[in-house]
Amino acid sequence: MQTLLILLTAGAALTLILLVSLLPRESQRFFQDSSSIGKSGYWDTDLVMKLSVLLASLALFALLIYFMIQAL
Repeated sequence: MQTLLILLTAGAALTLILLVSLLPRESQRFFQDSSSIGKSGYWDTDLVMKLSVLLASLALFALLIYFMIQAL
């Protein structure tokens, strides 16, 4: 069981690294806030990819919390 959880954690970490590297780079311009009016929001573009990154990071977080509680 412990080995399976370790493999799941390593898999979730590698998946998260891969998904984050595949995301397109977002340009940030804080000095021109009015230029983003009328443009699509962050979640409107590449929704599936961003949701999969979110789910992979939540899975990794849950596994790491589980390991921390188990070590007590």
